[in-house]
Formats: sequence, structure tokens, C-alpha cells
Amino acid sequence: MPKMKKKKDGTDYSLDEALKEAKQAKDSLEDMLRGVSDGEGFYQRKKLDKEPDKRIEPKLNHESKKEREKYEVTPPPKFEDIKSVKKEPSFIKKTGEMDLKGKDGENIYINLTDFFEELFEGYNQRYNQWEDSISNILSVLRKMRKITKKNTEDLVTSINKSYEKIDHGLGQFKLKRDEIEKIADVDVQSMSKEFKNVLGLLELQVKEYQLKRLTDELFHI
Repeated sequence: MPKMKKKKDGTDYSLDEALKEAKQAKDSLEDMLRGVSDGEGFYQRKKLDKEPDKRIEPKLNHESKKEREKYEVTPPPKFEDIKSVKKEPSFIKKTGEMDLKGKDGENIYINLTDFFEELFEGYNQRYNQWEDSISNILSVLRKMRKITKKNTEDLVTSINKSYEKIDHGLGQFKLKRDEIEKIADVDVQSMSKEFKNVLGLLELQVKEYQLKRLTDELFHI
């Protein structure tokens, strides 16, 4: 058994009442649709009376032309294309032909060409002078390089020769020294050391004498 729904006030909602309400809603919808189809209800269709037939009377050509002219749309007026007029600048005098001559009757363009030709010739001469000076400087530098190269080679050879001479002299000196030491039975190196010590003692004695002299001078003052 299906459960019975309850109304808001708490009473049971029976199936018969639901069927009655559905039937009432159906009847009301059918009545409303019938009224709309018949022109009744929310929107009522206007009933147009049949108008009597109007006979078309023939019109003359000039009358139809006048009526046509009333309803014709006049096209907008056409404007002619304005051609661009190039105005000459104010500094050009309108004297028929351009005055290309100066005060003395000479042509300006000829003078300008002469001026530019002389200017280019001057620049050309300066460039040639600059190029000649650069070439001269380079030639001088090449000569200096050759001279310095030769001088350095000569210097190196002279240094090598002097070194060989000094080395040969030292070798001869060592041989002579060794022979003298053998003959005299004396050690030159030990003698040189003792000689250095003697020189050191002499230097100390000289400094002592100078100090004593300075103290005597200060005491007498």
C-alpha cells in the first residue's frame, strides 16, 4: 500500500482529491486553449470587415509622372575632383623665365661648377700630398729598421768576441796562477783572504783615529 501524503495543516491527502484537482486543471487548460483559438481570452483577434472592391481608374502619363517624381529620391550632387595645384615658392620670381644670370651677366651654374671643380682639385692635391708624406715616412722607417737590425747584429757579434777574449784571458790567468803557486809553494787564495783581513783592520784603525780626533775637538770647544 502506498503511503498517503500529508497536507501542510497535518490532514491526510487522499488520492481522490488529487484526481479531482488534476481533472480541474485539465478542464481549465482546455477552456483557455479553446478561447485562444476562437479569439477570446488574453488575446482577441480583430475581425476585419470586408472592404468594398476599389476600381482602379486609368491615369494619364503626365499624372503618373508627377506622382513618380514626388516619390523619387534625388541623388546627391556630384562634386568635381579638385586637382592639386602646386604653388611655386615665394622666393621664385615669376618673370616668364628664371633669371639664371648674376649681376654681371654670368651664368650661376657655370660659376658653381667651376667652384666645385676647384674644390675637388684642392682636396685631390691635399690627398696626394698626404699620401706622399705617408710613403716617405714609411720608407724612412724601413731604412731605420734595416739600420737598427744591422747595428744589433754588429753589437751581438762584438759582445760575443769580447766575451771570448775575456774567457781566454781568464783561462790564461788561471794557468799562470797555478804555475806560480807551484813554483813559490804559496796558496794565492789564502793569501788573498789574509790580505782582505788586513785591509779590514786598517779600515777600523782609520775610523778609530777619526773618532778620537772628533772627540778632542769637541772637548777643547
